[in-house]
Amino acid sequence: MLLSVLIFSTDDLFAPVIIFLTGISFSLACQAIDKKNIKTILFCIYMVLVIIKSDFVLMFPIVFYELSGSKNKILIILGALTGVIACVNFELDKVIIILSALVLSVVLQVKSQKYINLQQKLIDIRDEGTELNYILESKNRDLIDGQSYEIHLATLKERNRISREIHDNVGHLLTRSILQLGAMLAVIKNENDKIMLEGVKNTLDSAMTSIRESVHNLHDESIDLVNAINECINPIKEKYEINSIIDIDKNTEAKIKICMIMIVKEAVSNILKHSNCTKVEILLQEHPGFYKLLIHDNGTDIRENNFSGMGIVGMNERVERLNGIIRISNDNGFKIFVTIPKQKG
Repeated sequence: MLLSVLIFSTDDLFAPVIIFLTGISFSLACQAIDKKNIKTILFCIYMVLVIIKSDFVLMFPIVFYELSGSKNKILIILGALTGVIACVNFELDKVIIILSALVLSVVLQVKSQKYINLQQKLIDIRDEGTELNYILESKNRDLIDGQSYEIHLATLKERNRISREIHDNVGHLLTRSILQLGAMLAVIKNENDKIMLEGVKNTLDSAMTSIRESVHNLHDESIDLVNAINECINPIKEKYEINSIIDIDKNTEAKIKICMIMIVKEAVSNILKHSNCTKVEILLQEHPGFYKLLIHDNGTDIRENNFSGMGIVGMNERVERLNGIIRISNDNGFKIFVTIPKQKG
């Protein structure tokens, strides 16, 4: 384009420089400015320059490159007409060069827009692929977690069934055998026979103790505290805003688990029957020396009989049997606070 300027401008040595710098300045300004209105004004100013001084058409292809990238069809048509009109003052060979440059600028702009669109499409496809991979990984994790939970639940049910069968069948048979041996020891006079039977009885007693401990451990493990508490609060999940935190060892003793579950169950029942709350907080945590349970709702309609009902009495009895402490208050709503000490050893 600079070569065209030098070819066409022979009278004034400074004219090509001015035309070149003006065209470059307008082109760079159009690239740097994002506002369409300002771009339109710049295009119009340059078209006016072309009409006033036809030599400015020599750098018009560069400006027209930016102009053809706009979506303003009227402005593009006006620009093309301006370029054609300005060419009237030049010879045919020069007109061909100018018009060829204008056509080339349009072709380059179209190619550039296609490249930009393809690049953006590639970015969109890549982002979509990344998002789909993330969703797929999330679904796979959920599926694995669901399968693990089902396996865990089935394992707990099977343990519970085994412990019940051992207790109902083997336990009863051993108990009957021990009682029969006790009756035999009471009537047998021979000391040697007595010693032998006492050995058998001691062995059966040891077996009974071992089975009882095994059944007790299986029963402890078969109580899924988190799942049980979630089942307790299911009836209020849709009606109230629930904030529950359960952070306790799964190997906690069964009597502790049962106590916590029954307190939560009774508290939920009281909320459904008596409370006008909108929010419920359930916090169950294990500390180094004790277990803590907090159930708090923001209800305002609190009556005196809420503190002395059969459900509250049952809570007190359960906690006292475990040497725990329960505090019930109406401080900013209805609050149940329970602490149960851990057994040493």
